[in-house]
Amino acid sequence: MMEGLRSEWEFEHIYPDGLRPGVLVRERLLLREGDGLCKWKRNLDTSDAKGVQAQGEVWRRNSVKNVCFAARVGDPSREFSLFGERRGMKNRASLVWLWEKAPVLTGSLCTLTNPLTATLLFCGGLALALLAAFPHTDYRYVMGKAPNTEYLWLSTGLSLLSFATTCLCFWWLRLLGPKAIGEEGPFAAFRPTSASTNRWVWQSTLNGIFMGLFSVWFLFLMIALPIMAVQGLKVDFCITGGCESKLGGAVDGTCGVGRCSCGSHQDLSCTKASSLTPYCRTVDAPICSANENERSGIHAVLLISLIGTLISTAVLCILWLVNHAAIVMNLAAKDTSTTVSQMKPQNVPYHRITLTFEGKQQGQLIFTISADEDLSMLANLLMPDTGARTDYSPFGFAPSFAPPPLATFPGIQLLPDDLDELHHWPTMMQDDRVSEGGAPADLQWD
Repeated sequence: MMEGLRSEWEFEHIYPDGLRPGVLVRERLLLREGDGLCKWKRNLDTSDAKGVQAQGEVWRRNSVKNVCFAARVGDPSREFSLFGERRGMKNRASLVWLWEKAPVLTGSLCTLTNPLTATLLFCGGLALALLAAFPHTDYRYVMGKAPNTEYLWLSTGLSLLSFATTCLCFWWLRLLGPKAIGEEGPFAAFRPTSASTNRWVWQSTLNGIFMGLFSVWFLFLMIALPIMAVQGLKVDFCITGGCESKLGGAVDGTCGVGRCSCGSHQDLSCTKASSLTPYCRTVDAPICSANENERSGIHAVLLISLIGTLISTAVLCILWLVNHAAIVMNLAAKDTSTTVSQMKPQNVPYHRITLTFEGKQQGQLIFTISADEDLSMLANLLMPDTGARTDYSPFGFAPSFAPPPLATFPGIQLLPDDLDELHHWPTMMQDDRVSEGGAPADLQWD
């Protein structure tokens, strides 16, 4: 848009931001005749705290050394992207490719690859590991033997993973913080919307209650399972009869003193051997035994752990079905092309303009304008009048109020920059060449 107002000309370029779907970018260029101040400003219509929300520059017309025009087709916002934002645009491009080439597969992965599914799988594996910890033969359980400690240690690791994924479920199910945060962006397709997690009135409350219970349960197993794994193990370095003053007599020794050894913990604490039955285990204690003193004492806790984990797996399965049914119901009315359009930047024709100033400390200024603007008039307005540069002083430069945009952007050019090769674009059919004699001598074209 160009507006003539006395000796001022205003150019405005509005386009969607390729990195933040739903956000508009507004560039405003104010030029004055003679040696007056010129101003450029770029604003993002967003409250997102990430990235640069506003940029600007103020300069005198007589400080411009040369102007470079480049006609392009693509996303104008990429000219101003920061290093971290470029990486996000590359990630977005890979997701767009997946959605376009394999929408069914990508939609299934987005639905199934999530913390809730991982929690269900880990909890199911934990129940199987706890069941295998009970000693058994091919057809029955042998409770008169010691537990399979390797499965107890495996269960400890699975309980840790289950606790971690349960914590992630609070974020994934939008149970913490504002529910609408994160519904836009390149990875929004991997997280259900607030409409999916609140499709039914009771859904969010049910998710919050059970996820809280699961986190407490898995935390309990993380503490109890390692204790059960070491409870009742045999002591390889203890000496039978070492805690008896007379062979076959009463146990009257102290653990860790003389020949009396009862195990590392008991020896360090100088425990009375008479308080331990037996004070020297030569074999691993069984889960159950007719002699109470021979038991390991983990039977009740291990059985409760197995039953509680089986119930947790069943409840998790119900929650998984409920939440994924809500996700599918919301996706059924949503075309995959909508998802692609939200992630894929819109390609529009535009002009990229680079200003180089006389003062080296000023660097370069890059901005964009619409492809419909009159470049002949813009070229004359950007370059200083003949002879105006003789009184140039670098101290007349007004510093910018935001970091200047980057001069280059490494990426794939969607179409060549040459105007002659863009003839198939309807909006580019007009002649954008400056007439002979109408452009300053220092004007450059890409």
